Amino acid sequence: MRVRHLGAAILAALVAQTTIAWLVGGARVNIDLPLVAVVLAAVAGGPMTGFLSGAVTGCAQDWLSGGIVGVSGLSKSLVGLVAGAFTFHVLAAGIVFKGLMIAVATVVHIWAFVVIYGLMPQAGPSAAWDVVLTQALANTAIGVAAAAIVQYGPRPSGAGLFERSRLRRIG
Repeated sequence: MRVRHLGAAILAALVAQTTIAWLVGGARVNIDLPLVAVVLAAVAGGPMTGFLSGAVTGCAQDWLSGGIVGVSGLSKSLVGLVAGAFTFHVLAAGIVFKGLMIAVATVVHIWAFVVIYGLMPQAGPSAAWDVVLTQALANTAIGVAAAAIVQYGPRPSGAGLFERSRLRRIG
């Protein structure tokens, strides 16, 4: 995964997240689009890509949301590192695997987020299981749709030309 594609995906997830949060307000389902972007980046790029994208995405999300900067960055970088390392050892990257990774990563992220806030002297957020499972299902649905579009969707028209020219240079 190229850095500019990863940066564009993270920026799009952050913009969509802040726009959706502003438009929907007090919705029943909380979707974490930046987390979905981090997990998909970790699955595609490995543990270091997941770690760095999680740190950058989480800190940017903290900064945009007005929370304590670094809490979401730490939890998202932990999730990205673990998701990338697990993917590296399992060697699976299908749509179902990506969906399972997003579901598990959502639960781990919320758990890490609550634990990190719990270590601070001020009152932090708490998470009820119905809210956690609802967010995990919503993140999984969006992540599987995004992964399917990237994997099976239309390719840019110039991609075939690029591949042919590259093969011509090799041969």
